[in-house]
Amino acid sequence: MKYTHAKTRQASRVIAIICALLFMVFSFLYLYVLQADLLRQLQYTLSAGQTSYEPLVGALLITLVLALPGIVLQRILPLPIRMKSVAWIPSGLLLMTLTFWHVGLDDEISLGRLLWLIMPAAVFLVALFLGKSWPDAKSEQAPFVAFLSPNLLILALLCIVVGWAGNTRTPFLYELKMARLLDEGRYEEALKVGERSLQTSRRLTSMRCYALSQTNQMGERLFHYRLCGGSQEMLPLLSDTMRFVNMPRRIYNYLKYKPAENSQTPVVRFLEMASQRDTTDYHVLREYLLSAYLLDRRLDLFAERLSEDSLSSSLPTHYRQALVLLAAQDSTYHYPLNDSIPAAYESFLETMNDESDSLLPEDRCLRDFADTYWYYYFFGEKLAATN
Repeated sequence: MKYTHAKTRQASRVIAIICALLFMVFSFLYLYVLQADLLRQLQYTLSAGQTSYEPLVGALLITLVLALPGIVLQRILPLPIRMKSVAWIPSGLLLMTLTFWHVGLDDEISLGRLLWLIMPAAVFLVALFLGKSWPDAKSEQAPFVAFLSPNLLILALLCIVVGWAGNTRTPFLYELKMARLLDEGRYEEALKVGERSLQTSRRLTSMRCYALSQTNQMGERLFHYRLCGGSQEMLPLLSDTMRFVNMPRRIYNYLKYKPAENSQTPVVRFLEMASQRDTTDYHVLREYLLSAYLLDRRLDLFAERLSEDSLSSSLPTHYRQALVLLAAQDSTYHYPLNDSIPAAYESFLETMNDESDSLLPEDRCLRDFADTYWYYYFFGEKLAATN
């Protein structure tokens, strides 16, 4: 359909409405789906924990507020019809600024990241100059799509920049989402957060250990995740309270034992001392301590602690894998169970030493044995070095 010069005003109104609707839909989905936990933390931080954030209401209100400058600028700026969407760059810049920071963390903002905030402002100023210098052609043969397509392109690029600059790619959002799910008692859902991701942090590992313990799965699923740093990663720092959920207090209350302020005691030693106390939660502390020995590759201490209870085929999978590994390293120790774990370990060794496969040993084992204790034991140091 062709639009004559007399109809360009109508085309301008239609394009303005389309741009407004598209930006508002993007803003709402971006805030509600991707950044809800970040905004919850932002409000918690700014209000010192006195107020809470409701994702649906918050996303709607913020979107409406961001829409106001875009609507006003579309009407007052002397932009050609093909560049009407440039008026939404300031709204996009505000949205980017809102979701740009690592709220509650001490991370420094690099110059490269700051350029993501400067770039849209510079593009906006350049676009104003170009729009004034090259107004719409007054051709009677200008089709509507010639006006619409540049606006859609500008909006698409704006949305990409906003999403790229926001907190969408780091463990930070995983931490916030896990904290919320744990606060709501949704442990299984929390364990799925970042399950396949190669990114990890002390906060993520400590929260996963807590959720695994709550669901009695520490010995079954701990080594399904990317881990580095040994047992020190199992428990949070007491000072790490910059969250809308105080995870250190929650976890140490669960253990019913807390280290002293500014304590430098290693986590494994802390767990050993805690498990020596008379407590009704011995099972929880024992599970933490056994996993700490595995994370530190102390198979002798693991087996010694495990021998205090009867061994059976109901032992968690990672515990049995560790015992098979100990039997392979120590000729005086014999694997006490009759199951398929020793055969699986032989298959792991064959895969690791397969010279005919062009992949590196860690890549071969990652392909077939990524969720085993053996993979962590042999290649965990390389995982830590690349994290």
